[in-house]
Amino acid sequence: MLRLKITGMESLLVRERDNLRDVSPPLARFAPVLAASALANFIAGGRPPWAPLDPAYSRSKTADGYATGILVRTGALMGSIRTVVNGDRVTVGSGVPYASAHQYGITRRNIPPRPFFVLQDEDLRSLGKFVADYITGAA
Repeated sequence: MLRLKITGMESLLVRERDNLRDVSPPLARFAPVLAASALANFIAGGRPPWAPLDPAYSRSKTADGYATGILVRTGALMGSIRTVVNGDRVTVGSGVPYASAHQYGITRRNIPPRPFFVLQDEDLRSLGKFVADYITGAA
């Protein structure tokens, strides 16, 4: 039977436990990733792709000289994305009153959901890296 004695493990575990009490540093690094991901959703027309515009509405946007992309008529919604880190929570949101109508849709008004706050696999990988870096002291 092989016995291995690892010295210093207790102090390492105590230090790591203390590091995990405050997760705001990795969340602060993650907040801009979330904002950039939301912006990328607007640019891509959704990830996964959003429902297309109603053809009549699309024609009226073009005739009025507005941008023809989905959810970018004036760019106000796309430009309103904000992140806030508060302790163990990061919040991504928009102060535009109609943001939730587009994020979740409104059936009675025939507005399909076009979620622009969608975590992508690469976002989750970034968060995992930030947390791992923080725990190991690489950040």
